[in-house]
Amino acid sequence: QRYTVEILAPGYNKKLISIDTKLPSNITPFPIFRFEFDTDLEPEVKGADTYYLDFPLVLISYNSQTDNFEYNRKYTENIKREISLMQEEIRKNKMKDGKLR
Repeated sequence: QRYTVEILAPGYNKKLISIDTKLPSNITPFPIFRFEFDTDLEPEVKGADTYYLDFPLVLISYNSQTDNFEYNRKYTENIKREISLMQEEIRKNKMKDGKLR
């Protein structure tokens, strides 16, 4: 099964984390697998396009090669980059308009 955890607070961008709990048939769910992740939120940038915030920031799934749950690093790096570019563009536009100093 796949679960999505949504972390939110007023004045901050939400964070979505997707967890795929599917295990190969030869793996028993015990002992319990552990996975830790950061729940810090970024301050909201007013006027920002929130398109990429509707995608999970992290995709977690079982990796049979390491026998552990891991996140897709390349996917996370791409989403973080897109969100950062989006926020930077808003800041630049506000500076051009003289609204941010």
